[in-house]
Amino acid sequence: MFDLQPDDDAYPNFQTQLNCDLVPQSIEQLLHLEVSKQCRNVPDAKALLTETRTFTYGELDIYSSQLAHFLKHEIGIKHQEIIAFCFPKSPWAIISMLGILKAGGTCVPLDPEHPTARLQSILEAASVKTVLGDNNQKVRDKIQRANWIEVEDILTSGSELQPSDTSCTSLPTDPAFVLFTSGSTGTPKAVVLTHAAICSSSHYHGKAMNVDDYSRVYQYAAYTFDMSIYDIFTTLIYGGYVCIPSDYSRQHRIAESINEFEANWAFFTPTLLSTLHPAEVPTLRTILLAGEPVPQSLVDIWAGKVQLLNGYGSTECSTCFVGILEEGSDPRYIGFPKGVVAQLVDPEDYNQPITSGSGELVVIGPVLASGYLNSIEATRRSFLRQSCRTEEYPNQPSYRIYRTGDICEMSSDGSYSFLGRRDTMVKIRGLRVELGDIESQISKNDLVAHCLVLYPTKGSYAEKLTGVLQLSWQKGSSAETEDIDHSSIERQIMKALEAVLPSYMIPRTWVFLEEMPMTSSGKIDRKRISNSLEIGSSSSLSLNISGSISSSSGVQTPATLDSGSAIEYQIQKSTGSLSSSDLSQSSFLELGLDSISLISLSKILKKAYAVEVNVAELGSFSLQKLNSILSSPTTPEPELNDSSFDFRIEFHRLRKELQQISLPIQRETRAATLKRGHNIFLTGATGFLGTRILIGLLRRLRSNCKIIVLVRSESPEKALSKIYDSIRAVGVHLSLKQLSRIEIWLGDLGREHFGITPAQWSRLCNSEEDDSENVDAVVHNGAVVNWSMAYEELKLINVMSTVTLLNCMTARNNKGLPASFINISGGRALEIAVEMDAAKPTSRNSHSVQQKLDAVEQSQLAMNGYDISKLLSELVVSSVAENSNHNQNQQNSLLTTRIIRPGYIIGDAALGDANPKDYVWRIVATAISLGKRCKEPGNHWLYTAGVDHVAQITEDSLLTALAPRDGEAIPGSILGSGDATAEINVTEGVYVERFWQIVSETLALELEPLAPTEWLHVLKADIDDRGTEHAMYPVYDAHVEERGAIGAPVAAVRAGNERSVQSIKSSVVFLFGEKRKGA
Repeated sequence: MFDLQPDDDAYPNFQTQLNCDLVPQSIEQLLHLEVSKQCRNVPDAKALLTETRTFTYGELDIYSSQLAHFLKHEIGIKHQEIIAFCFPKSPWAIISMLGILKAGGTCVPLDPEHPTARLQSILEAASVKTVLGDNNQKVRDKIQRANWIEVEDILTSGSELQPSDTSCTSLPTDPAFVLFTSGSTGTPKAVVLTHAAICSSSHYHGKAMNVDDYSRVYQYAAYTFDMSIYDIFTTLIYGGYVCIPSDYSRQHRIAESINEFEANWAFFTPTLLSTLHPAEVPTLRTILLAGEPVPQSLVDIWAGKVQLLNGYGSTECSTCFVGILEEGSDPRYIGFPKGVVAQLVDPEDYNQPITSGSGELVVIGPVLASGYLNSIEATRRSFLRQSCRTEEYPNQPSYRIYRTGDICEMSSDGSYSFLGRRDTMVKIRGLRVELGDIESQISKNDLVAHCLVLYPTKGSYAEKLTGVLQLSWQKGSSAETEDIDHSSIERQIMKALEAVLPSYMIPRTWVFLEEMPMTSSGKIDRKRISNSLEIGSSSSLSLNISGSISSSSGVQTPATLDSGSAIEYQIQKSTGSLSSSDLSQSSFLELGLDSISLISLSKILKKAYAVEVNVAELGSFSLQKLNSILSSPTTPEPELNDSSFDFRIEFHRLRKELQQISLPIQRETRAATLKRGHNIFLTGATGFLGTRILIGLLRRLRSNCKIIVLVRSESPEKALSKIYDSIRAVGVHLSLKQLSRIEIWLGDLGREHFGITPAQWSRLCNSEEDDSENVDAVVHNGAVVNWSMAYEELKLINVMSTVTLLNCMTARNNKGLPASFINISGGRALEIAVEMDAAKPTSRNSHSVQQKLDAVEQSQLAMNGYDISKLLSELVVSSVAENSNHNQNQQNSLLTTRIIRPGYIIGDAALGDANPKDYVWRIVATAISLGKRCKEPGNHWLYTAGVDHVAQITEDSLLTALAPRDGEAIPGSILGSGDATAEINVTEGVYVERFWQIVSETLALELEPLAPTEWLHVLKADIDDRGTEHAMYPVYDAHVEERGAIGAPVAAVRAGNERSVQSIKSSVVFLFGEKRKGA
């Protein structure tokens, strides 16, 4: 029945000898039997989740077996007969797939939205006689000359159905699926995938994609897209949950649907993912991108928020590469082969291997398709054959090799990067040009939603490098399109390209689409656009696609926002489907926009409307307020803080939250269990400072103490690996005995109960009867450090986490048990505390809450959202401490608190392993690049301390807090053990001018000092020129508020601390020294 491939000798021979020993082993199993293993092992576990119903693995097995019996004995299907199924998103589609396979048949998916002619051509090409579907009469009418079976009706009609017999005649080499893809001739190509190929692919890529029995996979991909097979079968083979949204949810409410399912894993095309934002889908932990090149903007937005995977492959070779995209990753990175051996060859001669540089990728392995149905010639064009037979081993098999047609590059570590399609590589005046490189650069522009670069071969665009753009606000609004100054946008994009590309790679012809046409699999339809360009003319730019093309009109951008504007579209993209009335009245923060979305909005306002609005202020705006500003003759100067924010009212509101958070029922603790080691709960343990604190506590605490660390990760194993990697990065080696005292809790400070398990929450809240399990001390170091985000956006993690943890320790104190709470502050807290000490010194370096409130209110105008969040967090701690002090004088408080206020935390004196993303080093990097820096007054002091010093202060603070319980002295400790409310200001550092002197001397370069106004002018021009890649781009607004300064004025003369000087030198060498030596 399957005319797939010629004899071995008829295949083109692959001369480049690959090592056959490296070819991964084939998983010679039947696909449905692999799923059946889970059905037997966990019959009561949930397998398929829909919006209205759940199917267990046992039910999935029973229904699919009953369908198989019906197909074999009632319909009489034969072995390897091709059976089609045509469903909207439905659990009955998956039951149908398994039923067909169990009956010995082969599956062909049909899309009910496809036109009749397309469906009919597939049915004829595959000789389909039977189609499984639902009761949709409109779809049923499209199917001609085939038997239509309503699956749900058959299986739920009440009549007795017998389960299928287990004697299956299928073999692993039999076809399981035939998938029809677009062909270059217009006739669909039918790719044949065997049971063994799908089982092998699921085995090799499933682990790499972190699919396991905890995975709740959001099954978005259309059944006609090969990724849907792996969405479904890889998940079921590994025992996970397949979450099946309705078609309406897929099209209109993706984010809400993901959250309702609590899905934690999803495959999306980059185009689709660009319509979502991390803030919309907090349950997602892993996202696989595939099907299209990944733009840098997606990496910038999603990396670090989820595990972002870049999958490479095709229907013919499955997803055979998987790469992890981290912050700063090249989006072209596709990682390492999975289930295949790879080789690069000359695109013009596949028998010539490429050992360096780029070449066409060919792959060999058990995941490959068998070929194309009924098309021997097409199979021979794409598949090669390599024999592994030798005189010594004459019975060795021969392997199929697939020519991907993709240009890739291999790194020295064996990983690969995808550069583009062979057919998107063109020659312009004899020079090879990869169109994907140009597209990658264009997509970095904030105004561009989607782009293509084409080089048509005929028509009025023939041999013209042409950029096709959909702007961020142009989706479906022809009126808006007519009002856009396209020529201005063209000039802006070309100017940006001139900085990174040679002139022959810069498009000189531009076409603007209202909306890019998409394929059914969610990709941009490159072929359709290309064909339309080739038949179009320069005088008539209307395309044969949905939407239209417009040329530059020269009309100026409107001064106010209409429905469908750039701003409204950006907000809708970030928040989901909201009506214009919802958008008009609600503030952007209320709509759920985070700092990245707000920064994007501010850039659009600046570029499209010539209006500058501070990011921190923008969050409080509504569309209505923004319209009023844009229609105003003069735009008011933005203020950093919303004048409606009242610091004192917010503090009293937070104080009421203390003891109002729901805690587990408090049980009586057995006194006999009180003598034990400490259980320390540490937040932010994988961060720059947190790693050092963790190392110090593991070394200094007694061996019977545990360090419980809260880590955002997908599994304890990965979390522990993350911890170990952060420790190794510091160059520290701990013993296995020390490392064994780490206890991992998976969670997130921004989630309810931190996202930890009920048992862990009970231990944190001191509700366990056995006190040896309860947490008796907290070191709270975790926080979001972002100078552009508004307070309301930071409140949950930076403030409410403190309130929650204080409540947990207060609950312990209320049971008559000793508790300790160490809080790491930040932002303006240190400067305000120093000012207070200078004005009114205290014997215990601590002021009353009332005094602090007064001081904060006086300085509030100079603070951003981050400063406010850290000060309020600290004030809540001070409030509890003040109350604890009062109670301690009455001999009934056992709660000890410490507050540590560091300034800028830099690398240590020995290693200098500073964080290049920290604010002060962003400024230094920019100064080095420009050869200029900001000159500050002589009394400006830069609070800098090495990370090792701040970590030691934190460790000493905890140890001295624990000392009265342990009856031990802490040698060299900073605090006395009797002080229950000590606050430490880490004031060491240098004068700012001395800091710049150290930088200049260390790097042997001169930095021209500029007046603040001139410095900011030069900096702004540099950011405008380099865009989002600039080191100061995310912190520019905060730097402007500081008028370019990094230091703070101090009244008394200070002596520079030698430890700080050495830490600065080491940090500069670590970050910039090698760069300067190579300059």
